[in-house]
Amino acid sequence: MSNKSIIKVEGIKDAPALLQNFELRRSKLVAFAGSLKEKAKKGLTPELDKTLMEFINAAKKTGKEFNEKRSPFTREIDRIKKMFVTEENYIKAEITEIQRYRDAYAKQVHDENAKARRKADLERLKADELIDLKSKIDIGVSSSVRTIIDNMKSAFTESLKSVTKENADAKLEKLMSLSGEMPDKKYQAITINLKSEHGHNVDNLLKNCLTSKMGEHYKQYRTEFDDFRRGAIGIINDVKAGEDKTDSIKAAEDQAKIDTAQAMEIAEVVADTAKEAQQAEVAFASSMAVVKEAPEAREAYEIVVSDMQGYASLNAYWWNVCGPAFKGQIKRKTIGSMMKDLEKHAHKTGEMLESGFVTYNEVFRAVNRA
Repeated sequence: MSNKSIIKVEGIKDAPALLQNFELRRSKLVAFAGSLKEKAKKGLTPELDKTLMEFINAAKKTGKEFNEKRSPFTREIDRIKKMFVTEENYIKAEITEIQRYRDAYAKQVHDENAKARRKADLERLKADELIDLKSKIDIGVSSSVRTIIDNMKSAFTESLKSVTKENADAKLEKLMSLSGEMPDKKYQAITINLKSEHGHNVDNLLKNCLTSKMGEHYKQYRTEFDDFRRGAIGIINDVKAGEDKTDSIKAAEDQAKIDTAQAMEIAEVVADTAKEAQQAEVAFASSMAVVKEAPEAREAYEIVVSDMQGYASLNAYWWNVCGPAFKGQIKRKTIGSMMKDLEKHAHKTGEMLESGFVTYNEVFRAVNRA
């Protein structure tokens, strides 16, 4: 560490008097220059032009004298200023280095949280699809069961149409011998034409549905079989009694259609209600996805150029998107400041230059709150 305990500026005590002398001479010089400008405005003559030349040379000489007299102590002041600035720069360098760690951590947490959200979204989509598949399979199986029941009732009504007094007893005997159980082969042969985009096994889902709902569907079949058979027995007995069966059969067919419509409506309502409840649970679970607490940070873009052609493209792009609104001195505009403008433009609007030589990297600046 150098000895900075004693800092002296030679001649500094004479500075006020010297500056006062400069001000007095400068005011006289400016006043004389003003009179020369007034004369020059009216038109130059050889004599006046010579006077202007003499003034310029004298003013340069005065300026040089000012510089030589103040340089000894202003040079020392600049050196002292540099000493202070150097110490400040050490601090700034450490701040910059530490800030890099905070910025890197902010990006790391952002990336990890984004990954966690993407995973949660994917799991939610997968869970939603599973719920939807199960709902469609439930409705599809119910529809297939209704078809089996409808076919059973259609077979009954077709058989009733051929009942006469002569064959009524035989028809009744055959009717009473029929099994009221669901045809197991038909039930197990139910298929569903569905596909999964998230890897769910639709065949297994169908098997699970058929197994879990078997008791319910078999009971429904048996109940409706018994009800319809009782109605058929009544129609056969009416035929035996000499009554016309046409209206009764028509009424039975109409009632079968009503039963099917009501059963499918109930099945769809039950499936939709269960689906909505399950989707609400999935949505809640997804919203609770675990994410890390991230430091407060500002998102921005950093442009990286891989080839000289990239700089040329950036220059042209800057003139297109930023140039029309630029109010500064264009002579002082640098390609570096143009890139900064385009980074801000990308962050604000989302618009970026499309070039194979230019890359926009997303960066994070951690905020330091006092």
